[in-house]
Order: sequence, then C-alpha cells, then structure tokens
Amino acid sequence: MSWSPDRSDHLLEFLRELNRTQELETLAQVVLRHAVALVPGAQRGSFMLLDRDRGCYDFRAAVGWNLEKLRSIRIPAGSVLQRVAYKDKPAIIREPYQQDCEYGLDHLAKTFHEMFGPVRAILTMPISYEGEVIAYLNLDNVEDTDAYSRDDLKLLEPVREESAVAVQAALQRERMAELEGFFRMLFERLADAVYIAEFDGTIARANPA
Repeated sequence: MSWSPDRSDHLLEFLRELNRTQELETLAQVVLRHAVALVPGAQRGSFMLLDRDRGCYDFRAAVGWNLEKLRSIRIPAGSVLQRVAYKDKPAIIREPYQQDCEYGLDHLAKTFHEMFGPVRAILTMPISYEGEVIAYLNLDNVEDTDAYSRDDLKLLEPVREESAVAVQAALQRERMAELEGFFRMLFERLADAVYIAEFDGTIARANPA
C-alpha cells in the first residue's frame, strides 16, 4: 500500500483539527469523521469512550447512526467484543452479531440488531494511552462482510496514534470540569460560612452562608 499525496493532505488536515479542538465530543466526532472519509468501505461509524467511574464504554460520536439511540447503550468493559475476542488489537470483525453470540454476548447482539438492523463488518481500532484502552473507533459496513482489508487497518494507524494523546487530554479536561462543578455545588450549599482568600488576605469568594 502506498501513501498518496491526497492521504498526506488528509492527515495534515486531521492534525490541524485535532489541535483546534478541545471539547471531548467534538474531538470524537473529528476523529470519526476523518476515519470514515479515509477508509473506502466505511459506510457508518461510531466512537466509544471509557467511563472509568462506571467501568463501561459510552458512545460519544456517530456517523450514519442515530447517536441518541447509541447513547442509551453502555457496554461494560468486560463485555466489549474487541476485548473478549481480539484482545484489544486492531481488527476486522466479520458478522459481528454472530461473533457476539459465540462469545456469550447474546444480549448485546440482540440489542444492536433490534435497534439498528444488520451489520456485516466492523473495522475496529482500540485507542490506548499508557496501556489502557480509553476509546474504540469503529467503522461499519451494513452490506459486505469483505468490505475491509489489512490495508485499511494500516491506513488508520496514523489516525489512531495521533488521537490517543488528544483524547486522553480531552478526557482529563472533562473530568476536571465535573470535579469543579461538584466543588462549586458543595461550596454554595454548605451551611457553614466559607470563604477563599488571596495570599494578601483579600477575599476572592464567599458562599451564601
């Protein structure tokens, strides 16, 4: 497989968008959109992100799927087909619902089939940071079990590598925002008077009490 000038331009534009994007869900959509455009057999796609607190993966971006429906599904980390069957390696999954059933994930196969209909092939790229899979990039074809090849996995490798640090940074920003919101709520609702002062004694903030 040769790397064409068009693909180099595509990767450069992808890197520019990654650098411009801070918000997690927008970042997930950027990664997914570029991956779908890069792989010829990709008709649809989804991006799953790790929720460490709940120990599961949530759908945070989609192309060609109903994202609101996907959001209603949370997949426990131990029930992810990519982990159970492929040990979290980049893979081409043919007839994924059938494989779900073979590995004891019948409930997930039934849920996805009822909500979204058939999927014939998935190209999946685990995105890891410091040895932990923090996301899965999934490209779907609903018609052809042979839609993808090993060359497609190679095509996506630069996308996977460049996404890892950006996604981890966005996850950390989201987590910090959640903690800040929680602290602000506690601060405002405390029955005791609390204030925050500068080093020179100036009161910077005080709660209603």
